[in-house]
Parts: sequence; C-alpha cells; structure tokens
Amino acid sequence: MAAGAELGRFPVKTIRLSEQSVKFYKHGGGYRFSYEFDRRASIETLVPYVNRMDREKELSKVRSATHILINGDGVNPAAPVVKQKDFVSTAADKKLNYEALLRWLVARAQAGIPVDTVIGNWDAYIDWLLLFAIPTSNASRTDAENLAASGFQIGGVPILRGTVNFALSSSAPNKQLLGMSRGDTLEELNEGGSQIEETERAITNQSITFTKSENTGYKLAFSDTRSIFDYDSTDD
Repeated sequence: MAAGAELGRFPVKTIRLSEQSVKFYKHGGGYRFSYEFDRRASIETLVPYVNRMDREKELSKVRSATHILINGDGVNPAAPVVKQKDFVSTAADKKLNYEALLRWLVARAQAGIPVDTVIGNWDAYIDWLLLFAIPTSNASRTDAENLAASGFQIGGVPILRGTVNFALSSSAPNKQLLGMSRGDTLEELNEGGSQIEETERAITNQSITFTKSENTGYKLAFSDTRSIFDYDSTDD
C-alpha cells in the first residue's frame, strides 16, 4: 500500500488466472471388500479405513503443495535459496545455527515479508526442536521448569511480536527450511464437483470397490513471499 496526495492515483495491481498458473492433481484412494464383508460388518468397522484414506489424501496434497512452494507454479519462479553461511560464516556444516536462523528471519521481516511458517522434513524438525525446545540445565530447577519459565511454545519461536510455526512435510529437502508468509503465499483451489465418493460392484468376483477422491490445485499469489534457508553448506 502506497501513500499519496488527496485525489492522487494509487497503484493498482492486476490479478490474472490462466491454465498455466494452476495445475490440478487428483488425490484419493479406495478399498475393495467382499460381499460377505459388506453384509456382515457394521459401519463402525469401516471408520478406521476411511480415516486412513483421508490421511493419505491429505499427505498427497501436502506433497503437491510443497512441490509448488519450492519449484514455482509455472508463472511464479522457484523459491530463492540463501545459505546459512551467508549470515554466519563460521556456522558448522549440516548443523542449524541459532544466530544465522534468527538473522534470516529478521532479514525477511526487514524486507516487509516476515516469515510466520517454516516448512521442513522430519530431520529438520528434530534440528528445530534441538535448537529451541531443549533448555540449558540449571542446578536450581529441572529442565521442564526451565522450559516453562522461558515461555517457549513447542513448534514455534517468538520473534518480532509474532510466532514462527513449524509445518512438517516429508517431501521437503534435507537440511533446508522453507520460510513463507502463509496468508499471502499459496492458494488451494478445489475443482467444482470433483469431490467424489463412488461404489462399484463387480459381479464376477462378488466384490465392492469404494473410492474417494478430489481434484485440487495450488497457485502462488506472490513470488516474493518464500525463501529457502539452506544449512547444508557442504553442497557448495
């Protein structure tokens, strides 16, 4: 938002949507069971299987979203990568550095695009917890008391009156953190009428196939709201 004189013109941005900017993927799964199972089993028996199917569908959507966030969507380019040693030259290879990470977060905030969500894989999540969630021992109180006194929230680090939350994605690269401003980065688009639940009966083998699917696409709203923090310095 730019300031201007009374009756002056202010900048207006154009928003377009083209086929190249959104690619839809089908996410879903199914189960096949016998007529006998369908006849004898109660509806409660199927609940765990449906829950597992829904979880696998959401994991598939996370993989697609992570790919778009890292590589771009065909209109917006791939996320820029910064090296940990660009902020602290003495930082150890493959080890998340506290000072370098905070300098990266502050640099993003200083540019007007503060990071409120960091995405990483399971190993990065462990590195994140080791960096923030394990307090220094104090002889007069337990580690749990130290943690409570610090005011730290598991999964986030307070910065600039906000909180940076950690989001898990198994498909995120090793030794990298993808920081973004969540509210103005990624749009999830569901194709109308694509949330389908269907049942097919096969007479020849007396089986029933149940499937559940939806078509979901992702579009980047802006190209400057993402940044990848790479702390695997040995890949130079």
